[in-house]
Amino acid sequence: MSTLSIPSDTFNLFPADALSHVMRFARLPMTTYVIQEVNLPTVSTRTAVIATPGISTKHLPDRLTYDPLTISFLVDEEFRAWREIYAWMYGTVGGPDRSVVTAEFLNSQENYIKYEKPAGRLDRAGRTDAGLTIVNAAKIPLLRFIFYNVYPISLGQIQFSTTSTDPITPLTCQATFDYEYYSIMEIRR
Repeated sequence: MSTLSIPSDTFNLFPADALSHVMRFARLPMTTYVIQEVNLPTVSTRTAVIATPGISTKHLPDRLTYDPLTISFLVDEEFRAWREIYAWMYGTVGGPDRSVVTAEFLNSQENYIKYEKPAGRLDRAGRTDAGLTIVNAAKIPLLRFIFYNVYPISLGQIQFSTTSTDPITPLTCQATFDYEYYSIMEIRR
């Protein structure tokens, strides 16, 4: 019979707190300060099934599949965060006639381009990295989930209403991002 051994570093077995996070996007400075909610996306695999006569054999998966990253953020009266994401989306697709994909858009994105990425210049300008940092009760960073080559795929609706009974409820919006993968970095204390 096997025995259960408890690791020697079990001093910190506190449950994770939903408030203990900081989300930052390299190219969304205004959005970073108004993010209310963020998900740590699902990561999954699919079993490789090979059909053979009489029986199908199952093999270990060969790739990970990552669900999209979704954030919910407050909308300020000047729509700064919303406009950041909208401008990013509009600039990467070029608008209705693709005329916005110009040197002007590319040059405005120079701070976010990773030159080591082999893809084209426009593709590099349309992507950035993001980090979800998990902090402890003392707000000391513990872990960081780094999302690579992030780009927006959806900017949610904003619901205006003249019949609201609570005039101080702030407007919120959701944005969804796709990315290549994420990694986990432990932050040493």
